[in-house]
Amino acid sequence: MIIKKSLITALLIITGLMPVLLQADDTEVYFGQAKDVNLLLVLDVSGSMAFTTEECRFDRRGNPYPSCYPGSGEQSRLDIMKEALDLFLNDLPDNVKVGILTYSSGENIALQHEIKKLSENNHKAVLLNTIDGLDANGGTLTAGALYEAASYFRGEYDGLSSPITPSCGNASNIVFLTDGQPNSLDYSNYKYWNEIKNLTGESCSWRDDGKECSQNLARYLSSVDQLENIIPSTVKTHTIAFALEDADAKNFLEGVAEAGSGNSYTADSTAGLVDAFKSSIETDIEQSMMVAPSVPFSQSNRLNSSNELFLAMFQPAKTQFWHGNLKKYYLKDGNVVDSNDAVAVDDNGQFLESASSAWSLLDGNKLALGGAAQAMDMPRNVYSNILEKNLWTQKNKLTTTNNKITRSLLGLPATATDTQLNSHIQWLFNGSVDIDTNDDDVMDRSINRYGDPLHSKPVVVDYADKSLLFMGDNEGYLHAINSADTSGKEEWSFIPRQLLKNTAALVENNSLASVSSRIYGLDGDITVYHQDGNRNGKVDNGEKAYLYIGMRRGGKNYYAIDISDSARPQLMFTITGDLATSEETTAGLSWDTVHYYEGLGQTWSKPIIGHIKWKGGKKLVMIFGGGYDAQNQDKHGLEANTPDTVGRNIFIADAVSGQMLWNAKENAIDRRGGDFANLLTNSFAADLSAGDLRGSGTFEHIYATDTGGQLFRFDITQEDKNSNTQIYGVKVADIAGTGVAGNRRFYNRPDVSFVKLRGKTMALIAVGSGYRAHPLAEDTNDRFYVFYDKNILAGGYPDQVLNESTLYDVTNKIDTDPNDETKGRYVGIFDILDHETKNNGWYIRLADGEKVLADASTINYRVLFTTFKPGSDEENTCSAVAGQNKLYTVSVLDGKPTFFKKNNQNGEFVEYVRSTNLGFLGIAPEPTIVYPDDGNGGAGDVVKLVGLEVICSGAECDYLNELNTVKWRELTKKELEQLKSN
Repeated sequence: MIIKKSLITALLIITGLMPVLLQADDTEVYFGQAKDVNLLLVLDVSGSMAFTTEECRFDRRGNPYPSCYPGSGEQSRLDIMKEALDLFLNDLPDNVKVGILTYSSGENIALQHEIKKLSENNHKAVLLNTIDGLDANGGTLTAGALYEAASYFRGEYDGLSSPITPSCGNASNIVFLTDGQPNSLDYSNYKYWNEIKNLTGESCSWRDDGKECSQNLARYLSSVDQLENIIPSTVKTHTIAFALEDADAKNFLEGVAEAGSGNSYTADSTAGLVDAFKSSIETDIEQSMMVAPSVPFSQSNRLNSSNELFLAMFQPAKTQFWHGNLKKYYLKDGNVVDSNDAVAVDDNGQFLESASSAWSLLDGNKLALGGAAQAMDMPRNVYSNILEKNLWTQKNKLTTTNNKITRSLLGLPATATDTQLNSHIQWLFNGSVDIDTNDDDVMDRSINRYGDPLHSKPVVVDYADKSLLFMGDNEGYLHAINSADTSGKEEWSFIPRQLLKNTAALVENNSLASVSSRIYGLDGDITVYHQDGNRNGKVDNGEKAYLYIGMRRGGKNYYAIDISDSARPQLMFTITGDLATSEETTAGLSWDTVHYYEGLGQTWSKPIIGHIKWKGGKKLVMIFGGGYDAQNQDKHGLEANTPDTVGRNIFIADAVSGQMLWNAKENAIDRRGGDFANLLTNSFAADLSAGDLRGSGTFEHIYATDTGGQLFRFDITQEDKNSNTQIYGVKVADIAGTGVAGNRRFYNRPDVSFVKLRGKTMALIAVGSGYRAHPLAEDTNDRFYVFYDKNILAGGYPDQVLNESTLYDVTNKIDTDPNDETKGRYVGIFDILDHETKNNGWYIRLADGEKVLADASTINYRVLFTTFKPGSDEENTCSAVAGQNKLYTVSVLDGKPTFFKKNNQNGEFVEYVRSTNLGFLGIAPEPTIVYPDDGNGGAGDVVKLVGLEVICSGAECDYLNELNTVKWRELTKKELEQLKSN
């Protein structure tokens, strides 16, 4: 964002080029805690498991013939079981909990290993080692084995605790494998017969070798909670008849499975046994991946242009693919309306069933229907950077006739057939997906597939003959969409070759094992630079237009694309922090301009494009933060002052070539005289703020925040055109505390405004802390801050780094001596400025778990920001957490409440309060002020929005109507003098 917007004479605001909304970062708020899957493998190791899988014959004495045993090159049943279990366990998700109980006859029933997560203390390897050492001998004491398994689940086995825990809907399973008829339950094993009767309350006979007892026990386990204090705590029993020909034995196992609410399977080979193991618990495994999302869909990423609203939407799912879309609506008379001028949303900003977006007939609240997704013509024009910079040529077009699209490029195995390859390529440009509308009046159907724009916000570019909307998504596409009312069609899209390898997993669309297992694509914010020579706002007459996009969690690349010709995009360059991506240029891709930026993390920071003074002239540059260190910052329980490995830098690149011009780690000059690189300890994930305060037409100052809770300022100076450009850096503030509670992180752009007080101009930098990577975390004490940078115009800086001890805590009203006239009022600006030590800004302590997850906006001395607090349904963490969102509106000078009113029971005004609750589902984006036209060339009502929730409009937004809504421009000489004068 750029510091050039003048709202009133005494207040200069830093805000975005377009009032667009910031979607909350992570997706864990959409899902509840996944349930545990407990699996106890009850394995038959009786003597018959040493036989082959062929039917075995016995002599008159009941002894097996030698042919029952495997000969040279053959496998025993036990060998096959070992092989199948190896394949099965290695294919299970690491969050599944597995234990083993083996049985034969007599006392040979043993819990070999308790149920634990496969990932816990190398548990999977321990299980496989035990399985490998199993031997076969003895009889088949089925009822006894099942009883010991039940005892374990009930917490009654040899002093061990039950594996059933009070988590989210435990799925506990016994998978019971046997290769023969039950036997060995005779009078000598009276204890099992008696214990089963006592436990189930049903009589059964020991004379049938425990068949009836086994079925009674399975029924009891599946229908009665096994632990009084945990509901539910039932256990299902599945059976596998392995190499079993006896019809009575099969019927018995089917009966046990039916009584145990499980399934019964047969197998006589490794493959068959693996399938049986998998099938027995596949439903529970799938349900353990993710709990169904609670939010129907999010429409937080929004662009408004004139009276038009373009809404980027996504719908969380339990699989890799999430439905996305881009829809068009309108603002009229303070309302969001559809193509029929009817109100389109309810009071909470959710779409009405009757709404029709601009490119649709009736799509209502069905995200996947209508919009740009269904306006796409098939097949699409999809390009990649395969063979040359001109993306639009046939060499780069994804078609089945392009023989440069290889299996390895798409992430397919070398053994994939030509048919599989062509099918995959067709999926890339002609993909569809089946949907269940869950509506009896709307047919289920196959629709165009469209990836989710989780973080990417739409940007509009006007050309002489059309307007194009650009937006990224998590399938890896950059879409170029015609925004006309009658269109909405995608004209072309671009998917980087580096993301083509992800598409194999996207085609499979498997269930998610966890939130973090999602595959991300081209999910970053977009910046467009337009060299508008004739100042008509349109790309025409040979003017240049460049587009820049990052990947966020999709990777460590920035892509720059020349979009001067709306139909012929050209790849300008790639900046990468991935050495492998850089080294591709040596493998036959020398035409590609790829710059390796050492230490660049995930590309979250939205690039700023503009000019700086450079080598006697002006240079068009790209400025961005060093990226996000997901490897470190995603860790739960991270303590304050823990350094990152990557992302600890600020970069300035040539905006046309991509060549690095400057980086803070190597080139910044410390204002305080130290080694500036030593101050760069954490990753710069947030957007930066840069601006021109002196009317030079070049950036002169940059503000940056990092994930360590630090605020930096960089000053770009050049004494005269013959001097080298010098960029100085200073650490303005560090608000990190100690431990986990003090690990306050900044993921948000510093919002900068300027105010003149007591004849002196100072910068006010507003930013809130919050753990965006884990919004459900509640172990950090977060704040909202405004720092005073008192001497920026003179090039000054604070003598010492600001911390909380130098800021005024304005959370509560003043509470001093009862006779003091200040008691009961809020702290004011001059209370702060006149304080001996706490005169460098202020902060508000947020409630436990409350955090700031979006940018702040300062307008007419008010700073607006949203917060999110998880746990609105604290008793049910198994459901997705809707949480509670608030909107704050306070004085940027001192944090006083300035907008929301508190009334008494009679409706009479009592006092102003700082915040109001929002109805937004999920995490609320930043507040946005919109000044639409009325559709006839006149001015419409000003509207204050959070998402699509209208906070106020027209006269209700009293202080907003005072604003001068001049767009980005140079400051007048008079305005400059007013700011400079002291």
